[in-house]
This record gives sequence, C-alpha cells and structure tokens, in this order.
Amino acid sequence: VMDSTNGGFLTATQLQKQLNRQLLRTQVKQVLIDTLRFNFGTNGRKMVRIVPKLTLRFEQGFALYDSVRAVPAKIWVEGPKEIIDTITVLHTQPVDLKLVREDVETNAALNLTGPLNNLTLQTSLVSVRADVERFSEKKILVPVQMVNNPPQYKVTLLPFEVEVVCKVAMRDIGTIKPDDFEVICDYNSRLENSPYLLLKVSKKPPFVKHYTLGVEKVEFLMQQQ
Repeated sequence: VMDSTNGGFLTATQLQKQLNRQLLRTQVKQVLIDTLRFNFGTNGRKMVRIVPKLTLRFEQGFALYDSVRAVPAKIWVEGPKEIIDTITVLHTQPVDLKLVREDVETNAALNLTGPLNNLTLQTSLVSVRADVERFSEKKILVPVQMVNNPPQYKVTLLPFEVEVVCKVAMRDIGTIKPDDFEVICDYNSRLENSPYLLLKVSKKPPFVKHYTLGVEKVEFLMQQQ
C-alpha cells in the first residue's frame, strides 16, 4: 500500500513476491523484517537570488564603480520541500582577485554544501561581474544654505560657500556641478552661546560615494530686521 501523504509500506510477503519477479536465477525464500517503510517527500521549486562572494584588491587609484552582480541574478532550484523552504539566497564559492584595474568578469561555482547537495539547479555555475573605474579627486565650491532661520533676523554666514572634496569616477568627473550638492546649516541645531553652526551635506550625486567638507562649521552673524 502506498500513501503519498503519510508515506508507504511493503509487507515482507509483498516484498518477497516483488523480488522474485525481478530476480531471474535467484529465489527469495523469506524476508526477515516485518515491514520496509518508504517516506515519500514533496518536491518544491522556486526562484532564488544569487549572492556573489567576491573580494577585490585594487591598484592605486582604482575602485568599484557600482555593485558586484551575478549573471544570472536568480535561478530556479528544485528539491525536497523542507530544504527549498529554508533557502533565501545561494552564495557562490569565494573569488579573490588582486591588483584589479579593469572591469571584472569571471565564473564562479555555487556553494552547495550539506543539504544543498540534494537540490536540482538551473545552473551550478554563474558569471560574477563588476565595473571598475579610475577615480580622481575633484574640489567644488558650494553655497551654504541656512534652514530654520528666525524670520525676524537677517543672518550672514562666514564663509557663505564651502569646498566639497569628492572622489569621482573619471567617466563622471566632467558632469559634476556645484548645484549637484546641497550644504546646509540648521539654526535649530546650534550650540548655546556658540557663534558657529555645523555643516551637513544634504544632497549629492548618486555616483559620488566619498566626500569631505573643507570646513565643518561656519560662523554666523545675526541682525534684527
């Protein structure tokens, strides 16, 4: 009797008959165990995201332009449902590259250890890619904007513009402009009895990952209007 929900079983007599039908020159006289039980699991299938494990060591002046990606980014996996239900991502085997100065494209096997060996995969090998660019430093003068300014006062900032020093990929360095940035000082965040306001970069281009301000605070003078 077979039961796909609770499992199935063959009695010793049933097993003996089946074995005798399959064995041509050998006859089974007796099966010593009472019952052989078989568990029939349920298979599952789902799309799983691939996470590359890539370590990059760059040559001086070079860096990752954007995120590391796998191609394909997701694959179908199939196998026992109790394993499939626990999987959220699949990782690649580690890849370590040194003295990198150009775009990366390399193959990496998926890391299939333990229960993951029981899975059927759309593919067990993916391409790991990363865009690499030479970066340079650029300095830009940006006007400082004051927020929460008391309306009854005229506020003068010294200096009224500050230098933003940023690292920019060579492909973007010609497109960056002062109005891509916004530097603010908040009157409500001033320290008591201090003549200075702290600066904060509130807007920057998405391709600028690293930046510093030439000064961290500005002096302010207030005159009643």
